[in-house]
Amino acid sequence: MYIFKDDFIAKAASKVELNQIFSDIEKSDEDGVKDWIDYYQILHILATINSSASLMDVEIWNRYGNNTNAAEAAHFLVNRTQLFYG
Repeated sequence: MYIFKDDFIAKAASKVELNQIFSDIEKSDEDGVKDWIDYYQILHILATINSSASLMDVEIWNRYGNNTNAAEAAHFLVNRTQLFYG
C-alpha cells in the first residue's frame, strides 16, 4: 500500500522524519490507513524497514538488509526487550 511508494519510510534518516511521514500518510482518505499505520508503527515491524527505528547497530542492520526472514528474525530478537518490557 504506502510502504514502498518512493521508499519514504525505508529512507527516513531519523525517528522525527519517520513520525512526519506517518503523520502525512495519516492525512490520506484511503481505506485502511489507520490500520496500516498502526501495524507499521509496531517497533519490531518498523525496525525491519528502517535502521533509525531499530535498536540494532547500524553496521549490523545494513548487513542484513530488510526483506529476508533472517533479517526479520534478527530485528525481532534485538528489539524484543522493547516488545515485552517497553
